[in-house]
Amino acid sequence: MELILDKSFLDAASLGEVANIWESHLVIMPDVLFYELITTREDSCRRCFNKIPNIDNPIALLPGIGDLLRYEIEKKEPCTPLANRCMKDEFRFNTRLREGSFQFLGEVLEAKEEQMMQTKTDTRNFVERCMLVHHFFPEVNGIPYKDFPDAIEAGRIKVATNEEFVREVYSSFLGGDISPSDPPKPTEIDAHWAFYRWVQCQLLSSLRLFGKLQGIMPPNVGASFWTKAEHSMLDSYYVIFGTLAGALASGDQEVIEDYQLLCPEGISVIPSGHRRR
Repeated sequence: MELILDKSFLDAASLGEVANIWESHLVIMPDVLFYELITTREDSCRRCFNKIPNIDNPIALLPGIGDLLRYEIEKKEPCTPLANRCMKDEFRFNTRLREGSFQFLGEVLEAKEEQMMQTKTDTRNFVERCMLVHHFFPEVNGIPYKDFPDAIEAGRIKVATNEEFVREVYSSFLGGDISPSDPPKPTEIDAHWAFYRWVQCQLLSSLRLFGKLQGIMPPNVGASFWTKAEHSMLDSYYVIFGTLAGALASGDQEVIEDYQLLCPEGISVIPSGHRRR
């Protein structure tokens, strides 16, 4: 069975726990995990890479959500199973990633910095979408604060259980300036499609941030806010991939919470010592 691995699990789990998932699953590293590993602290990067088997093709490499969406547009079929979308080339991670001595230089450094800048832009767009999510959930507008948390939770449950609502939101994205040409029809997509899971996860993560901010964007936000917002955006990608795979290994409580809400029959693997809700 396919299993999506996230950084919080790889960082927190014991070597034995990591080895166990390799024995029982096809372990998949989505692009977001590789990005987090090459942009994290040196000690965390070293610790994580030392838990990945030091062999050829130690893990299945999956491209980003954009690649999966493009596949669905071109083929007019769901991107699942994800194993068919993983990289087919032979590879081996540089041993200096394990030693903590790897240096990004030249074109590799330029590519890394370009990706970091794109992630910052994506994060700001993500926050803007979060602050507009109430348009899809009028029930959270104009209510007493004491009712606000329950309304947010009701909206999240609606996202997880009402397929027609998800398709209606997806339909509202079509035909705009940023809509892809010839996308799948709303009646075609379901939980096996990346488009469907992308809409669900965008709504869930947006409702969470909208709820935390009580529906109001603070007038002055610093670096800490944008760092947390970036983490929330990246976390939503893990949930997308996890729901498509049907199994997710994570040590992040909110990631597991969203995954289990959307995929209650799926497999979730949590490091020992992490409280399971």
